[in-house]
Amino acid sequence: MKEQRAAGRSMKVVFFLLLLTLCVGRRAFPQQYELPLARNDSARWHRNDSLAKIYERQGMLREASQMLDDNGMLFWERNRQADAIKYFERSLKINEQLGNHNGIAGINSNLGFLYADLEEYEKAFEFLEKTLVVRRAENKKVGIISALINEAVVLDKLKRYGESVVKLEEALSLAQQMNDETQMRSVYGMLSETYQKAGDAEKALYYYNYYRTFNDYVTGEAIRQAKSEVEQHKLQEENLALQNRNNELELERQRWQLSTQASSIVELSDAKRKLLDSLGTAEVLNRMLSAENDKERLEGESLKREAQRMTMLVWVVVLGIAIVVFALVFTLVLLRNRTRYNRLLTKQNETITEQSEELRTMNESLHTTNRELAQRNDLILSSIRASRDVQDAIFSYSSPIEELFADSFHISHARDIVSGDFCYARQASDGTRILVVGDCTGHGVSAAFLTILAIATLDRVLFDKWVRTPSDALMALDKVFSGLNEGLLVTLHSMDVAMICIAPSGEYLEFAGAKNGVMVVSPEGAKYYRGSRFVIGESSVKMGRNVKPVETVRVPITGATWCYMYSDGFVDQFNEHSQKYSTPRLHALLGSLYGKPAETQCRLVDEAIASWRGNEDQMDDQILVGVKVGGEE
Repeated sequence: MKEQRAAGRSMKVVFFLLLLTLCVGRRAFPQQYELPLARNDSARWHRNDSLAKIYERQGMLREASQMLDDNGMLFWERNRQADAIKYFERSLKINEQLGNHNGIAGINSNLGFLYADLEEYEKAFEFLEKTLVVRRAENKKVGIISALINEAVVLDKLKRYGESVVKLEEALSLAQQMNDETQMRSVYGMLSETYQKAGDAEKALYYYNYYRTFNDYVTGEAIRQAKSEVEQHKLQEENLALQNRNNELELERQRWQLSTQASSIVELSDAKRKLLDSLGTAEVLNRMLSAENDKERLEGESLKREAQRMTMLVWVVVLGIAIVVFALVFTLVLLRNRTRYNRLLTKQNETITEQSEELRTMNESLHTTNRELAQRNDLILSSIRASRDVQDAIFSYSSPIEELFADSFHISHARDIVSGDFCYARQASDGTRILVVGDCTGHGVSAAFLTILAIATLDRVLFDKWVRTPSDALMALDKVFSGLNEGLLVTLHSMDVAMICIAPSGEYLEFAGAKNGVMVVSPEGAKYYRGSRFVIGESSVKMGRNVKPVETVRVPITGATWCYMYSDGFVDQFNEHSQKYSTPRLHALLGSLYGKPAETQCRLVDEAIASWRGNEDQMDDQILVGVKVGGEE
């Protein structure tokens, strides 16, 4: 009989394993096509629909919501997602009216899963985000972790792996705060999968190692718990066997007592003895039957516990097999990706090696070219420095300003080695002192050649042709410079210039200027005499302007009078804030210098322009000349 029961238990276990395999198979490979509603399901749908309408009319919104949720789940189970969405959306509106935050979160989560089933992942993410908002408001960490993991799954589908990683890292932080090993295992697995999809094999393997560690720990805990339960079941079975043995001993003892009592009543009559024997035998039989029933009941409970233990063991084995299969598949995917990445890296390394070789060849060529350029640059700089010596030699033929004006100063800063600004000072045979400050087009060597041409022209005009008015001298300069621009559309070679001639008597001075003027500061105040808009060298160009020629202005000299002439290199200089020094600022500075010695004036002007420029580059050649043409101050 025991063998039959053992065989029956074995058949039950085999049948349970087959049923479990079928159930797992159905859940692991769900059908994705719509299934028709069975007759019972159709009746359940119509009943829920009717009840929901009745409950809504009666104001029983919570019950109506339950009916709509039941229909949504019904259609969802039959893979009719569109119908399920309609019922969940109706239920969502009711829960919003009720202010049922937990219900709102659950329905939004269901809608997110439904849209994910339809592969409409953007909508799925919107509903899952609403679920997360509610869970955050409730401050339920388990709910927040679940919502974050669900969002990460959808973000992986959208290939927004960076956002998915952010969600999973937040979920991992919460799981670590709760010290929940199961949640941490799930998050580590998701992080490994996300990084694998994003193509970061290194981080995928890093989180997979964490997942495997936590998985081994959680699985070990489950196995230890199952072993503990099995040991408890064994102990209970041993207790039951001991109790059965005690019952059998008690029956034997009672039988012995009965036999002893039977021998003691030999005096009784045969009828009474037969009656007592029959009564004792019946009582013994009843007790034996009761003991047998108890034994069968205990065996049934033992069989039931054995079946439960086997069920637990089956689940543990199935879970272990699933984990091993997942680990193997994941490892194979990682190995395949790593092989592909290694091939790609090898190809990239070959490309980089080729490019490095090309760059090395190019660098050698560049070094050679740079050496040649450096040599040529040295030759050019040597030539320019020689040009500066020539320019200085020509400038030295001009009379020093200090010889013509006792109180005077001269500031000149070339932007390059040679300058396009110049100062020309002469004294005529009749005692007239002549001072010219010019700014030729451009800077550098080309402008320096123009200064040489200007000085030679002034010498020829003033001392060979005896021109004495400043306007005539400037027009003679224009004639020479215009010859350089003959036939051109625009002016390429020009000059801005200011010229003063101080009469021998010292009672007045004559001024003429082309674009440039003269600042006159006397006891009566400061006044700026503007030059004409005429440009030296523009007369012959085809697109020249029709501007009034240069005119001579006579300025009386009253008392101690200072004259200042300068180029636009000062007023156009930028500072570190991209602001120009400007003409008004320079005029204000020059006006404030009246009464100070020439050396002090020179130092203050030089310091002012240097402070303004700061670390900025010099924009143009700069020249400023100040001379005292009147009497004592």
